[in-house]
Amino acid sequence: MIQFLNAKPPPTIYKQGQRRTYGNSRRGKQKKIFFQNRTDKVKVATQKDAGKYFEGFDAIVTREKDICLGLTTADCIPIAVFDPMTGSVGLIHAGWRGLAGGIIPKTIQKMEARWKVNTSDLIVFVGPHICPKHYEVREDVSSKFKEYGKAIKRTGGKIFLDLGEIAVKQITDTGAGENNIKVDGTCNFESMEYFSFRRGNKKERNLYLLTLGKA
Repeated sequence: MIQFLNAKPPPTIYKQGQRRTYGNSRRGKQKKIFFQNRTDKVKVATQKDAGKYFEGFDAIVTREKDICLGLTTADCIPIAVFDPMTGSVGLIHAGWRGLAGGIIPKTIQKMEARWKVNTSDLIVFVGPHICPKHYEVREDVSSKFKEYGKAIKRTGGKIFLDLGEIAVKQITDTGAGENNIKVDGTCNFESMEYFSFRRGNKKERNLYLLTLGKA
């Protein structure tokens, strides 16, 4: 179980992969909300959304304390955002399409507009994802990230993209403090504890759940 610092009550992010599960029995008592798509749209979840699955969103935000947000990843980045001052949270699926579309700043902007969060208060968890060594892309993809020069690696006539570098830069550009960003450097391609589409797991996915729990 991974808990964010200074959270009262602490939000918790769980991961179910091949061999390891984070969490506890409380998870099963909460109504879950799942979402998945490769877009730049953000969903605001309320009690009436509990137990539903939403398409057309790559991020979901809420301030409800007894529902659980969920997403799945293959090689993309799961990102959890928490504001301890308002008790609001966001869960983001960040692949190259979402990053190119600004899914991270759009999620944080939604939290600002909805709950008046101060970005300097945000605590952000960047979860396991594929590392640039194993993430080869074409020129048409890398060209979308020209302003993130450090994130583009060229070697042997191939282009590799660092999704984590882009994500962290987008998070800090919103005003979030670097000391409040926790990055799990695990590469899910290299670690057999995680599924990876590019490693050959075409159907399996990593499941991430985020909840504030009860007050």
